[in-house]
Amino acid sequence: MRRDLFEVGGKKKDGFVFDSPQLQAAYEAITKTLEGKRISERAFSSLYGDAVTSDIATGRNLQAGNELTRTERGRREKSTADLLEGLIHNGVNEGQWFGENAKAFPASIFDDYVHGIDQIIRFSYSETASHSYLGLAMDVTSSNPGIVYEKVEAIKVKIDKGELGTIKYFSDGSGFRGSSDKVPQVVVGIEPERVEALALSYQADADSFKKNPAQMLFLMQIIRQMKTFKTYTANSAERKVQELAPIFAQEETRITRILNGKKGQKLDWSELTDDVVYRSICQALTMFR
Repeated sequence: MRRDLFEVGGKKKDGFVFDSPQLQAAYEAITKTLEGKRISERAFSSLYGDAVTSDIATGRNLQAGNELTRTERGRREKSTADLLEGLIHNGVNEGQWFGENAKAFPASIFDDYVHGIDQIIRFSYSETASHSYLGLAMDVTSSNPGIVYEKVEAIKVKIDKGELGTIKYFSDGSGFRGSSDKVPQVVVGIEPERVEALALSYQADADSFKKNPAQMLFLMQIIRQMKTFKTYTANSAERKVQELAPIFAQEETRITRILNGKKGQKLDWSELTDDVVYRSICQALTMFR
């Protein structure tokens, strides 16, 4: 029988997030790596000047405020989401989950808490449109249907204003350093039980992790969102909203191409289609009708 959606473990040792020593070790290693690679606002001092200090304070204050008001259940959800974020980061960069031309970057604390972005996915090949140096702004979750709905609704609020995701702090080491306000946002995730299994797979067998079928589910989640956003914006009466349709169409085409390229690997993700987070995303997308 499946455990409760938010049951991460039973009685835990002091300071431990998970009850399983193997899972706790995975969590500590993966999230430590994630934090070490997070984009630092301070590296942009020459670009933004004194605004950097203000942004750091804003991001840290929001982070601290969230921690203070978070319930025990909320803390479990946050820890599991952080673990999943690290796993997706590693899957993209080590396992080519989003293709050989994709690279994942953990967003700065400011962009995380102000703009709702966990991971920035950059595609290295050019595709005519001016925004193609960046690909996607990703919000990672393993949370309940209500939280998933809120995340998708936040994307819709921006789209209805004719806006896409905003990233203030981005650098990929290849020369670009700055901001972008034309980045499509998506929500991706799987339920906690599957996050745990994915983490243990990563710890036990790196090669097996690279071929985990969860990558197919994440790609399908993105495709469904891009397709929905494309149709919604193309049919809008507002010109500024209509202008977003080609961007969503480009990303749908790009991610579909990546998904199709993986079919030869014969990754069976059929058992994942009943995932609560996946179904919650699909349900939340009905608000775009």
